[in-house]
Amino acid sequence: MPNSADDLFTVTESLQLFADFIGVERRTVEDWRYAANRWLKEHRREGVSFTVKRDRSPGSVQTRTPITG
Repeated sequence: MPNSADDLFTVTESLQLFADFIGVERRTVEDWRYAANRWLKEHRREGVSFTVKRDRSPGSVQTRTPITG
């Protein structure tokens, strides 16, 4: 799987290995990574899913679109 003589992994390869190891799709790990990078640890709350954090991350479509109804 490594693509160089030094046996180094790309970020994508590393994420894929982790996803395979825990039994989820790589895209799921990428979503978690995206949310974690945008919500600093001191701003996270226990019990709030990464989906909510992803959807309310700075710059996401959901934060730019007002909630109506």
